[in-house]
Amino acid sequence: MLDDLILSYLSHQELFSLAIGLLITLDKPNSREIIAEVLPRYETKSNDDLEWALSICAKLRLHQTAEKIYKLQGDSLQSNGFLYESLYCFAQAGDNVRLVDAVWKLFETLLVEGEYKHDPLLISKIENNEIDQPMLRQALAPFVLLYQFLNQDQAASAAGKHDFRKLFKLLGFTYIPPHYKIVLLLILTPYFNKGEFTLADLMMIIKSLNVYEKQIKESEESFRLSEELYQLALSKLAHKQCSDASFDWREESELPGDVSSFILKTRKDIGYNVSFKFIEETDLI
Repeated sequence: MLDDLILSYLSHQELFSLAIGLLITLDKPNSREIIAEVLPRYETKSNDDLEWALSICAKLRLHQTAEKIYKLQGDSLQSNGFLYESLYCFAQAGDNVRLVDAVWKLFETLLVEGEYKHDPLLISKIENNEIDQPMLRQALAPFVLLYQFLNQDQAASAAGKHDFRKLFKLLGFTYIPPHYKIVLLLILTPYFNKGEFTLADLMMIIKSLNVYEKQIKESEESFRLSEELYQLALSKLAHKQCSDASFDWREESELPGDVSSFILKTRKDIGYNVSFKFIEETDLI
């Protein structure tokens, strides 16, 4: 009779916690298994609900159940636009695939738009260095590097010099999807012919360009995705997003119409700047 009562309570959101309490109190041989099965079905409507469900998992050492709850909560938060919270849940669930996939989508938005206003909480956490969850911190590292580079422009322009190390780290990152490199290289376009690059910078750009060109020659998918992303980027011309228009590629009056033409133009720009730097640094002018 009591078992029937518990089962009836489990079918009602308002009485669910009471049913779980009865199962824990009765401590029958199958109580733990029943709780592990039904707890992920509990609709968490607030942080208090989530903390309660997770506290039950901790009390009964239901680690897999806790991971399942975090995954379900991550899905729900993501679909409702709570991006930082969803990333945190995926990280807590140990769902590296979902986490990395979500972060690269954020990265692509920042890459193409030049800014990220879709989730103020995420930006606040980054700016205040408040992301402590190890897996989440690692996954967000490329996004953070790009965000920091794009937001150095105003101060860097006042000093007359930009620091490209963060961008070069991204270009050299082993796990970055190759097609993102086309827009990272595009970001560098306005800095040519303005005395911004050292010879060491130019050598790094050549190295990055060589690796990228090899990748798109060896992979048809990488080339196709690069072309699609490049065309998306071109659609952003004359739609300024960054704080410093003089170093915003969207303010360029004209850019090559495809990836191959852009690579050729970039190599010409590099060659001109290398020659100028060589002459400058050997005191021939």
